[in-house]
Amino acid sequence: MTPVMTPSEEAPTRLLYREVMTGSGSARYEANAPFKVELVRLPKSAPRGIRVSLELGMEDAGVWAHIVELDVAAEGENAADAFRAVLAAAREWLSYVRDEHPELAPELGDQERYVPLLDAPVFSWFKSFRFAE
Repeated sequence: MTPVMTPSEEAPTRLLYREVMTGSGSARYEANAPFKVELVRLPKSAPRGIRVSLELGMEDAGVWAHIVELDVAAEGENAADAFRAVLAAAREWLSYVRDEHPELAPELGDQERYVPLLDAPVFSWFKSFRFAE
């Protein structure tokens, strides 16, 4: 059954749509729709010059992870556990270097340059990932 409109009823409002294009497609939204807008501030990414490399390898007992430039390593039951463990070890090491300013051996002398990683999101720490054989 088709609805019948009489002159005393309001005419239906016409919806206006806008289109948004992205690299992966497009979407339409109602132009007059009330959107809740929130501002999210993300911390700056790690500077390119101090990004580090991660190596992962398998052993009989699990997986190991090694951050080459920091010479920090850890193990876990799987890759995710090893990754979390090596991040915790790297944070602990960099916090120690930042807070204590220890006198380091010559081969570790440039470790202080990596301290800004503590202020960067983890996803921006790494320049490369490598699976060791």
